[in-house]
Amino acid sequence: MVINLSKETGLFYTKPLREQVYDYLRGQLEHGELAPGSTIKIRQLSEELGVSRTTLKDALLGLQSKGFVTFLPQRGVRINEVTLEDVRQCYQIAGALEASIISNEHHKIDATFIRKMEEINKNNFVAVQEKDYPAYWRYNFAFHNAIHQLSDNTMIKEILFDVRRRLYDFPGLTHMEPAWARECTEEHSRIVELLACAKYEEAATMLSRVHWSFSKQKPYIKKVYS
Repeated sequence: MVINLSKETGLFYTKPLREQVYDYLRGQLEHGELAPGSTIKIRQLSEELGVSRTTLKDALLGLQSKGFVTFLPQRGVRINEVTLEDVRQCYQIAGALEASIISNEHHKIDATFIRKMEEINKNNFVAVQEKDYPAYWRYNFAFHNAIHQLSDNTMIKEILFDVRRRLYDFPGLTHMEPAWARECTEEHSRIVELLACAKYEEAATMLSRVHWSFSKQKPYIKKVYS
């Protein structure tokens, strides 16, 4: 089976082939077609995709740099599983960086921003009540993306983007513990309330020490990631 990647996606015709392959593999990971713990045979996959092994290796090296795969000498490439230690590290990074954004960029928070956050969280409460967890994740991402967009630091935003992918897109999460979903959405509400009252350091502390606290969220994390 030879897959024409440009026609397959219908997008990004001007992208280098290695980037098209990278995007294709990312999609396969996200949708669970490449399962954690499984192994990719480079020669076999390059033939299936109709690309050279060099191009495929370049794409896989990009995935390895993001923590998604590991090259195994003489054995191919293993799809990494998300471990509790991976989640702990991601939570620590996300909490520290989001708190720093609030601390450093709070002068950009205005009534329009607050209304946007309130609307996102209102929709999230509805998703939680209806147990529509794909919608829950979309609004969850939108809430945190709004915080990220306060920053002009592209490196911080790229790191947070990669952390989010590592946590939620690999493979794509479509389920959630109901109690955790309610708790997270209530924490979002409290963060917005603090921001609306210009209590920026309290909001930053809540982000880093409560919302992104691995120790606090660990019982739920173990259920979702098991």
